[in-house]
Amino acid sequence: MLSKGAFSDRARCSLGCEGGGQRALAMFLRCSQSQAARATSPHRPPFERPRSTFGKASHQAAVFSSRDFAEEVEFLTWAYQQHCKRKPASFLDLCCGPAEHARLLSQEGAQCSALDSSAAMLSYAKSKAKGSGKKTAINFMQGNMTSFKLEEKADLIGLLHGSVAELHTHEAALSCLRCICQALSREGLLVLEMLHPKEIFTGTFFEPLEWDFEFEGQDWTMCYGREGDLLNPFSQIVHKSIQVLRYSDEAPNS
Repeated sequence: MLSKGAFSDRARCSLGCEGGGQRALAMFLRCSQSQAARATSPHRPPFERPRSTFGKASHQAAVFSSRDFAEEVEFLTWAYQQHCKRKPASFLDLCCGPAEHARLLSQEGAQCSALDSSAAMLSYAKSKAKGSGKKTAINFMQGNMTSFKLEEKADLIGLLHGSVAELHTHEAALSCLRCICQALSREGLLVLEMLHPKEIFTGTFFEPLEWDFEFEGQDWTMCYGREGDLLNPFSQIVHKSIQVLRYSDEAPNS
């Protein structure tokens, strides 16, 4: 069991699978509700309804805005040092979203790549890195986590944001792991972020949640789950309803 004082509110577990000098580490993060929650205003302005949760890059970035990326990068570096006794020289941010982990590790001197299937998300991540005011050098790539290739192997690969849940079949999971295996250096480390099993087995994962927060000077509401979301007992896939609402000064167009 891995532990670190600064991460008392998160559970981590090291998987004992080693081969060919490569190691896999699973990091189970339970995002704190208190970090994302904001006091709900009784008088809300009109909101903009996106077509889908991640149909717009700004909405996806808003979903992860409550996370402490600096703290998470500190953990990633610490975890790699525990296994490889040095800092990672290269990092792949797989399914990168806003690519905050790649941006911060790049600023620390690591050679970073960031891969995402969304062109809009990559464009957002590029502008965020460029506007950070600090020197960053990130190789942004559009692609799928089940069929990607790196020109140079990475010391550290992060499949974070719970993106592993998008691998809905055994074939997809194996394809992703094969790509990761090919992309890792000999002493490379894979870090996965997954839903904590406790939230599934205790039933809390199926409880609808809603909270307000502020992001980039605007008010947002996150609706996570709704009545009727079910677990398919045969495929073991949960269809989770997620809605992100951004409030504006004017009523949305009908």
